[in-house]
Order: sequence, then structure tokens, then C-alpha cells
Amino acid sequence: MASLGERWDYQLIGQHLRGHARVVYLGDSSVFTSSRSDRDRRTMVEYTAEILGEPVTDASHAAHNPMVYRAMAAALARFPGDTRLLVVPINLRSFSEPWLSHPGFLFTRRQAFFGWLGGHGSLSDTVTAWREDEEQLMVAWRDQIVHDDQYRLGRIGDILEQINNVPPPEQRTEALRRKLTGLRFAYNYGGQITRDHRMFRYIDEMMSALDGSGIQVLFYLTPLNYGDIQQYAGLRLTKRVVAGAATVRDYFKRRGWPLIDLSGLAPPHQFLDRYFASEHLLEASRRQVAAQVAAGIRQQLPAKEPLLKSLD
Repeated sequence: MASLGERWDYQLIGQHLRGHARVVYLGDSSVFTSSRSDRDRRTMVEYTAEILGEPVTDASHAAHNPMVYRAMAAALARFPGDTRLLVVPINLRSFSEPWLSHPGFLFTRRQAFFGWLGGHGSLSDTVTAWREDEEQLMVAWRDQIVHDDQYRLGRIGDILEQINNVPPPEQRTEALRRKLTGLRFAYNYGGQITRDHRMFRYIDEMMSALDGSGIQVLFYLTPLNYGDIQQYAGLRLTKRVVAGAATVRDYFKRRGWPLIDLSGLAPPHQFLDRYFASEHLLEASRRQVAAQVAAGIRQQLPAKEPLLKSLD
């Protein structure tokens, strides 16, 4: 049995059953990544816990997304515990073609394990997932074609080779830096987000799994680097990203589920590596996100002793 799930999986379920915290914070690397220049390198989870004055379970993991959240939610809902609210970041980049199809980002084993615990899969599904050859799947993934809206951007493997195999800093021209940064943004956000995007189906299934469990959900849209997207990738991509965020807001509004829109919270200089085109934030903006999340939690959950406090 111990080989069917990873240590991380068992720790999450154990904390839920032992009543470690009322709030479980899901999420990807945008939740915990920090900069060496930060005076305080704590995560958004730690900041949120400090504001609330109570523990918050950190269930974040690099590249997690609603595909995984739905399986985790099903497992948490099936077993009685003290979890009363899930914090779920919605990262617009997880809607992209490269992310949705990346074998490592599917977390097939984790989905199968939590799905089995949640009663939505069999033991044989979990064993089969552990036998998958991820290296072979990666070869096929690198052969996929990525599109910037209706335009062909290129083969994933070729794009990654351009992005990753760059000359040393002293040989990089400003023109090359701008070109590669624009390519990264187009690669990360180039796909169009429509109302029938399959990521919305995963969120629907997650909420269905939680129905009747007494566990609430607070969603938030992660900050986006709109300024650098426009500067390096152009107005056309910027408009598409803005439209994608609007589609996400509309989806949650139609469902009647709370969503805090933090997409415009941070200016370009608050992103950890502006040329990497990620959602990773510096300390000041991580604190701002945590403050907004804590305020949302306060609205959905009654206060718990000790009294809630503010983060300096």
C-alpha cells in the first residue's frame, strides 16, 4: 500500500484527518517561490496563516492545477476531518496547451491515488498509473505543435531549445533578449480561453465532489504580468490574456462561486524573473496576495481563537 502514493500524498490526508487546520491552501509554484533578494522569503501560505492567527495546511506543489485539485478535493471530502475551506489559485498559464498536455504536469499517479481515495477510481487504475513510461510520453509531448491563437508558434521541442539554449549574458543583445522574452510569453499564454475550455470542466467536477461535504472553496486568479506581456509580446497577446481573464471571471460569476481577481495586482517590477514570463512574485506582492486571501477567508469562515490579526 505504501508504494501506491507518495509521502506528500499521505501527509496531506493525515493532516486533514488529524484536524491540523481548518484551511488547506492548494496551488502551484506561484504560492511558494521567492527571490534571494527578499528580506522575508516566506510563502503566501505562511503569510496567510500569520494574518489569520491559525495554522493553514500547505498543499501547494509546483505545476499543480485543477486536474489535480479535483482528485484531492474528492479524497478530502470522502473522509471526515476538520478541513472547512480550500484556497485554490487559478493560474491562467495552466490553461495553455503546453501545460495541459505536459506528462509531468498531469500528475497521473497523484490523480489516480487521490481519485481512488475519493471513490472515483479503482486500485488497478492507481497501479497502472505508476507503471506509465513518462519518458516516452515526453518524446511525444515535445513533438506537439503550439499555437499563438490561430497562428502556428512551432514545435514544443524547438521552442524550448530556443528558450533554454541561449548564449551567455555577455553575448546576449537587447534584440535577442526581447525576442526570447516575447516567445516565452506567447508560449505560456498564447492559447485562447473559451467558455468551453476543458479546465472549467475539471473545476466543475471538483466542486461536485465537494458538494455536501461542508468544505467551502475560495478561488483567486493569480497576478499576471500584463505590463511585460505587452512590452515584449505585443498588444495582440495582451488583449487575448485580458480576454482570457475575463472569461474566467465570467465562468465563476455564472456558477456563483467566490473568485478574487488578483490578475492586475502586481506591477512588472514585482515579478521574480520578468524575462522568464512566470507568475512568481517578490515579497511585497506575495504579502498583498496573502492579505487578500485572508480577507476572503474571513468572509467565508467564522473567526477562530486567537483573534484574527493584521500582517505588518
